[in-house]
This record gives sequence, C-alpha cells and structure tokens, in this order.
Amino acid sequence: MVDLKSKFNTKVKLWLGALVVMSYVNFMVGCGEEEKSELQINLVLPAAAPSGEKDTQMEFEQVTQIRVQISTAGIDSRFTLTGRTTSVTIDEIPPGNHMVSVHLLSAKNKLMFTGQESVNVIEGKATQKAIQVKPTSGRQLTLAMAVRSTSGKPVKGDPTTTFYVDLTAFDTHFDRSHFEYQLDWGDGTIIPFEKDPLAQEELTYTHKYIKLGRHMVKAVVKSGGGITTGAVEVLTIINESELSINRDFIYLTEDEEDSFILETEGQGVTNWKITESPRWLALSKNSGSLTTGKSDRITISVKSLSGLADYGEIVVKSGDDEQVITVYVIKESREVSQVFTEDFGDGVADDWKEKLGSWSVKNGKYAPASAHDDTLAVFGEDNWRDMTIEADLILPDDLDQSHSTGRIFVRSDMRSLSGIALELGWATN
Repeated sequence: MVDLKSKFNTKVKLWLGALVVMSYVNFMVGCGEEEKSELQINLVLPAAAPSGEKDTQMEFEQVTQIRVQISTAGIDSRFTLTGRTTSVTIDEIPPGNHMVSVHLLSAKNKLMFTGQESVNVIEGKATQKAIQVKPTSGRQLTLAMAVRSTSGKPVKGDPTTTFYVDLTAFDTHFDRSHFEYQLDWGDGTIIPFEKDPLAQEELTYTHKYIKLGRHMVKAVVKSGGGITTGAVEVLTIINESELSINRDFIYLTEDEEDSFILETEGQGVTNWKITESPRWLALSKNSGSLTTGKSDRITISVKSLSGLADYGEIVVKSGDDEQVITVYVIKESREVSQVFTEDFGDGVADDWKEKLGSWSVKNGKYAPASAHDDTLAVFGEDNWRDMTIEADLILPDDLDQSHSTGRIFVRSDMRSLSGIALELGWATN
C-alpha cells in the first residue's frame, strides 16, 4: 500500500495537473462470438486552486479503493489503490455505449470522490477514457415526493381509493440513469430498489390500501456510489364514506312540511349530525348513522311564527365535512280579524317602536322630543295585508315652516325603501 500523504508531499506537480496515465490494452477475439474489448479508465483529479486545495488533498489521502460500475455491462468492480495507481482496466466489455461511474472510497467504505462519463466501446478495439472525479463534500442528492389520490383528498381515502406517488430526484454529480428507487407503502408492501429504464424526470407508483388506519409512505433514491436520500408522507385510510344530500335549497310554507334525504357514498359507515338550524324550524331527526345503500329522510316544518325569518340554514356535519341546506319561508297573507286602535288616552304608545329620535305621549298625542331632528316611529307587522289606516296628523306650532313636514309612510317590508306616503306640510300662498 502506498503512502498517499508522501505521494502528495513529494510530487506536488502530480496534484496540480490532470492525471492521465495511459497503458496498452490487449483484447482477444473469440471464434464465432461477439468480440469484447478492454476498457482503460484514467482518473483525472481536481486541479488545485492558486491558494492550494488543502481540504481536497486531505480527502484524497484517505482514499484506499477504486470502485467502477457499468450497469449496462453488469460490472461492479473494486480495485485497491496501490503505488501511483491512477488508471484501472476492465475486461470483457461488450461493444456499445455505456455510462461508466467511478467512486473513490476510504478504508471504511466512505465515498470521497466520484465521477461519471459516457463511453463508446467499439468491438475489437481497445478503449481508453479519462474520467474526472469530484469530491463528494459538495455533492447534493435530493428527492421530492408528491401524493395524489382519486378521493380528491391527496393523503386521505378509503379502501376504494387509488393513491399515486410521484418521485423526482436530482443529483449534482450524476444523471438520472444512475438512480435506483425504493418505495415502502407502509402496509407491508415494499418495492425494492430498482432502476427506471427510461430514466424519466418523474417516476409514478400507484397503490390501494386494504388495511385501515395511518400508513407512513417512505421513498428512497440511491444514486452513484450508493449515496441515498429519502422522503416521507403519511396517508390516512378510513372506513367512513362521504355523505350526500339530495337538496341544497328548500322553499317552505308556514303550514306545510317538506323533507330532504341523506345518503352515503362509498363503503363503510357514515355518522352525521345537524349542528345548526333555525329556532323556528322543527326537524324529525337531528343525528344518525348510515351504511351503504341506506338513507335517512328528514322532515322539516315551521314550528313557531315567533321570530320567523325569510330564510334559515341547516348545517349537517359528517366527519370533518359540513354541508348546508338553505330553507326559504313563503309567508302567507292572513286576514286581520281585529281592528287595532290607539288614541294614546292612557298615556302609553302600545306596540310603537322608536327608530329615530325619542318619542313619548303628551296630552293624548304621540310626538318626538324634538321637532327639529329627523325622527321615526313604526307600528305593525310584516305579514299585514289589505289594511285601512285612519290617523290624525298634527304639526307642532314651533315647527320650522320652511322645511319640515309630517308623514305617514306605509311599506310592505321594513327592509324596503318603497311604499305609500301621506305627507302633511305648511300651506303656501
């Protein structure tokens, strides 16, 4: 075994230049068989920088083995680095184009330098190739893993879901033809290290799970010299199918019932619960469980006119998903069998609501506290129809006669700005 440190200390010129040592290659011709050749590989080490590549030199001094891999020829050979060895010879190389990988290893099999070149071996001819090796200290190997599925949720599904794993690897020192992939689906299914014969930029695997629960998917890529890196993703397989509802909107009258249907899609059991609904709405059922092929019909009706709104929402929750059904109320007109009168004789304004300003009863009259501000008081309900109104409207004596008026305004909806107005103002000559 040669003392590499002594070699570099005594032969500085050997480090500064490209090392190319050529030797004669003999080949033999087999009668009636494809003629194979010998391949001589000459190592080219990195040139030193002006200041000296001390770190690189120290790394090279640790090298004890040369490993040559030619996957297309089925060759994986190791050579002991002795003397001033800077070239190795490989026998029995079939003709054709081959990608040759060279790795320099330490005594503990640590990869120190690596390189690769394409070599065209011609039948019956000796072939020589110079391959530059680079230190692995600056080498980067990365692996990206992306997960897709037919469930519409990338990392979640049920036993009917097909999962897709897309792998994309990159090596700063080697091309994709050197990559080998291994994939562990986390359920006992393992795809051993294998090469992609097409050296595709992205490699895709597919799988379906039978076992429920959480599965850790592990992907590993191995590149030239046996360097590996990996990526991990967790997939969740549940036996709860998705809930479907046959209606998004329901138009409901005050006196009639209506319904919607809950069904399950997929396999397993679906648990559901109504988490929100209007307080004026009655429901025949608030929760339940469904299996494949079964359904629940939920009947709804107006249970109270108190606080009855124009619409409300029913929220149905199943697992992490929520679905909303909007219920619109069609309000019916009702005849008033009672005459509502108010003369403020008792000093109280029954059922009147102040909207603007302050109002009170004084001397049998319902009036605002200030006649100079915008004021408004209202009376009635939204469901009143075909009404007759009689009223005495009196303008205060201190009212600004140039601008102010009094008004009775009738509109069908408090949210609407349209209606019928009876306006009282000062006469002008």
